[in-house]
Amino acid sequence: MNSDSLNALIPIFAVILTFLVPITALIGWIITDVNRKTREKELKESVVLNKTDAEVVKLLFSKPKGKKNSFILLRSACIFLGLGLGAIVNFLLSIKDPTFFCLTLAAGVGVGLLVAFIVEIKMNEKRKLLSEDEKEN
Repeated sequence: MNSDSLNALIPIFAVILTFLVPITALIGWIITDVNRKTREKELKESVVLNKTDAEVVKLLFSKPKGKKNSFILLRSACIFLGLGLGAIVNFLLSIKDPTFFCLTLAAGVGVGLLVAFIVEIKMNEKRKLLSEDEKEN
């Protein structure tokens, strides 16, 4: 295969992967949702058959209270900004090497994650100070 035929395949693979990733995610979400509903139904049936106590039923069906991560959007935004900055740097340097392109994008993502980490630390410090001030008052 020559390079012209390989260059013609790149857009085809890009289109296929563009549609393949969301379709795979949707199918995975549907499968996990169906499995979760099936497990809940089986659990409810076993509770009825075994005549379980009301307190145990409340514990079984209550939603777990996990720690809510409020920085997901911040991390995502910083990652995308880093990707964009990496692409801009690659464009400004106008180097055609694909390895260098990947490295600039990776460096941009790294910088974005570093910025997100620093912002998270600062915001957590402010939250702690605010909660300590509220406890004192």
